[in-house]
Amino acid sequence: YEVDYTETETLLWGRNLGCAFLGDCGVWTHLPMEDPTGFCDKPDDTSVSCMFDRRAYGLCNIIAHTQSLPASYRHYGDAYTGGQNSLADYCGYVGQRGSVLYCHIGTNTDVKQTGDAVANPSDTAEQFEITSRCFMSSLSRIKVPLVDTFYERVMPGGDVNARCFNTTCVDRDDLRVQIAGIWYPCNKDKISIMGWAGHIQCPPVAHVCAGVQRDTTWPRFIEINPKQGAPSSIITLTGDNFDVTQGHTYSVIIDSPCTDVKVIDKNTITARLPPLSAYFGLSNLYFFQSPKTVLIKDSRGYSDHREKAFVVTVQIDSAFAKTMDEWITRNPFYAFWGLMVFIVLALVLGCWAKAVFKKDRSKKVRDKQKQQLRQQKMKGDGVKSVYVPFSLDDFDETTVDEEENISLQDETIGIGDKNL
Repeated sequence: YEVDYTETETLLWGRNLGCAFLGDCGVWTHLPMEDPTGFCDKPDDTSVSCMFDRRAYGLCNIIAHTQSLPASYRHYGDAYTGGQNSLADYCGYVGQRGSVLYCHIGTNTDVKQTGDAVANPSDTAEQFEITSRCFMSSLSRIKVPLVDTFYERVMPGGDVNARCFNTTCVDRDDLRVQIAGIWYPCNKDKISIMGWAGHIQCPPVAHVCAGVQRDTTWPRFIEINPKQGAPSSIITLTGDNFDVTQGHTYSVIIDSPCTDVKVIDKNTITARLPPLSAYFGLSNLYFFQSPKTVLIKDSRGYSDHREKAFVVTVQIDSAFAKTMDEWITRNPFYAFWGLMVFIVLALVLGCWAKAVFKKDRSKKVRDKQKQQLRQQKMKGDGVKSVYVPFSLDDFDETTVDEEENISLQDETIGIGDKNL
């Protein structure tokens, strides 16, 4: 017979760990690994982690046994501590049957049984599909009725936990993860998601996509021009595989869906930015402006995007004020708390500015005193006091200290009609 290698998968157990992996498994967690997922060495570790092949997540299988283990299986410091599986030489790993949740057959009920505090898994974007894999993630849905990249930057994500997300491999070096129906490249240490706080930690792509053949049907987004523009302006996106011959339609999203999307050819798409009503958040104002993620998606759900690729420029004028008024009318609760936050920030900034101004003013007073003293000393006219036209109110308690007492031949320096 002949082996059909097209049906094989890469063996990930112990991959690239060298001969040391064949020794005592008590050192596994200390070996230099590209991806340390799946191994453990602490009996009291209650954290949920991904399995070595990322097809599931669960607890470490190390327990305290009631009987002592054979000497050759005492990997973790005493005779009673070891993994639950004798066939695995009592080694510690994540994936013991009974303490693991498989990503392709899990359910929302199973997620709650792991002890996760999240009541609704949809708030973490978790998805159980035949192609789902495990990632460490702190994603948390932003529940604010305003799409704004400012919230993605400042709002905290959830705790970092093991999560299952639907995945696909466009190429052996191009892993994609699906969040809320949109595919995001996961080819770096971690990625952020539009409309979500927190991030997803990406594994080494080769551990998931090794041996995959390139799928040339996915759209490839390369560049956007111009790099900034006002709401409702026209933008041009260049890339590859913008195919309309198969009946695919395309959408472009920059915080909100663009309009008038037209495929010019397989390398070019034009679109009109959303109106001002989509862009009056903090991230669009001058002092807070930040580049936005640009996403292209076809009617199959295949997508590509570029982070921090476009800046929406918003002018504070009558149109902006009108749009703001309409939003406040629709969302009075969020408008009230937004106003409270603005007032607190204004007070903090005001106090800080006042303190800086007062300190600067006090420094100028002292500098002027020293300058006058130097002038008097150079004249050598024997003046016993120097009059400076400032009051003591110009000083705070920290203005004059012992190391900076100003003296002139042991004589007193007068400030107004008082002495220091």
